[in-house]
Amino acid sequence: MNQHVQVPKELSFKTEWIVSTLQSPYLGYRRLHAMKPVFWRDNVIVGNTIDGIVCLDKVSGAKIWTRKFKGGVGIAAEVSENKIFVGTGEGQFMALSASNGETVWSYPIHSLGVGAPLVSRGKVYFISGDHILYALDAQTGRKLWTYNRQVSTTTSIFGAGRPLEVDNKIFAGFADGHFVALEKNTGGLIWDVALKTEGRFRDVDSSPVHFDNKIYVASFDGSLFSIDKEGNVLWRSEGGAASDLLVTDNRIYYSTTDGRVVALDRLSGKLIWEKKNLRGYGTGPIFYKNMLLVGETSGRLLALNLEQGETVSEFSPGHGVSSSVAISEDHSLYFGSLGANLFSIQLAWKETNKKWPWD
Repeated sequence: MNQHVQVPKELSFKTEWIVSTLQSPYLGYRRLHAMKPVFWRDNVIVGNTIDGIVCLDKVSGAKIWTRKFKGGVGIAAEVSENKIFVGTGEGQFMALSASNGETVWSYPIHSLGVGAPLVSRGKVYFISGDHILYALDAQTGRKLWTYNRQVSTTTSIFGAGRPLEVDNKIFAGFADGHFVALEKNTGGLIWDVALKTEGRFRDVDSSPVHFDNKIYVASFDGSLFSIDKEGNVLWRSEGGAASDLLVTDNRIYYSTTDGRVVALDRLSGKLIWEKKNLRGYGTGPIFYKNMLLVGETSGRLLALNLEQGETVSEFSPGHGVSSSVAISEDHSLYFGSLGANLFSIQLAWKETNKKWPWD
């Protein structure tokens, strides 16, 4: 064999470990693990919507601590100053110690479906399942103010987007299709714009993103919007979203609620490319090694090229991908599956054949 000929290689996912997030046997059909993993020191922390939250060693997957909650935890958590901020299925919003899972403080919200929290400048903001935006003191859990949307719709999507803080304002979307700006210190309404007023699911569930003095946000059954900070709509692009948007200098990448992954021109909203026929919905895309990682809720984890959205590699967890992918400092990938399992995987080049067929 010619020693100067390179052995062919391909990008391939490699499983490091798989751990169930369930703390007791569960035979029901609802085995959802929607919470995006978060990191604290050398640990990864995840939860499910069945029975609670667990802290694992990032390298081995060994369990460090567990905390049970009936109905599990919300769709997202935030780690700040050695505390985990998360809503529970027991109608509480809590700050837990990241080192052992014990309660630091708890605030009763009497609601399920807590959205992703924002921790900023000593405060924590989140939207409850009954459409109330809370501002609490992050150290004590004391209520600072609330904004009650008084949503009249009886059909809405589980969860809510993460509030956005910009220029002493809090921006947030609600289940009635409205997007609002609030005064950060009081919760007073500054402006209110209706993004979606018709259709079954009007929820503005994607977390708003601030980039270049513009705000990008999407409704579930509608469109993606570019809005200025005074509430004026600059452009809209057809295709709703419930997962996070990925906004860059030139492009916006996101998974639509009609089963596509799309890339848009950030300034105009015009379509650059789309990948159709996902198996279920797509999770929020993330950058990884000059590629885009997107999970299918009824299928695979996909690695897509940035130029045209073509599949470079794929990984099947067996039950679909239910959370966005989190990347650790050592470039390991962590995500949850509909089987309530947490996966730790790597993506690297793999030799397809150690020898050529004719050798």
